[in-house]
Amino acid sequence: MNRKIYHELIADQDFCNRLKPHCLKVSDRIDHVYGGYILRQHPSWMDWADGSNSTKLYEAYNIFLIHYNELTELYKKIVNYFKDKNINTYQEYAIAGWVNVFPKGKFLDWHTHGVEKKVFDGRWHGYFCVNGEPSKTLYAENDTGKLIETIENKNGWLVMSPGGMLHRVTPWKDSKEPRITIAFDIMLRSKVPIDNINHWIPIL
Repeated sequence: MNRKIYHELIADQDFCNRLKPHCLKVSDRIDHVYGGYILRQHPSWMDWADGSNSTKLYEAYNIFLIHYNELTELYKKIVNYFKDKNINTYQEYAIAGWVNVFPKGKFLDWHTHGVEKKVFDGRWHGYFCVNGEPSKTLYAENDTGKLIETIENKNGWLVMSPGGMLHRVTPWKDSKEPRITIAFDIMLRSKVPIDNINHWIPIL
């Protein structure tokens, strides 16, 4: 499987600035509605995402179903980007997204998306940087941990890779504003679990 990591500019800083307050509002609301119950039942749930409850609760919502104009616009940008890269097969996929909001000192530790120890099972993972400067995303070999690639995160840029690639983010250093990204998985519709069908939007 080609382990290509796509990394391209898709929006300007003005768009990121308009998106930022929506991200913070969604993060606070998701934590308020779902955080107390789920995280009380499972206090160690997704420890590698400590610091961002809207990340830990990613399966409780799909941010692209929240109807702020900027979120809808970002959804269109991501879907069109994916179509450009998978022009013959895109209708076989569905997308779900969430917001990552990490304060100073917090970060996403090593993890994958999809089947454990398998680089590609039909799932793609990506993220859009809303407020991610300066930070880096590191990609490593799944079996050895050897570093493959380092992405310098820039606001307005989209990063997309096979879902099973092992990756992490460097700790956030800004004490004034949190690191904000909107992440997503794009999954084969045939593999969407029957008990989670309302979470995924078909790519048409």
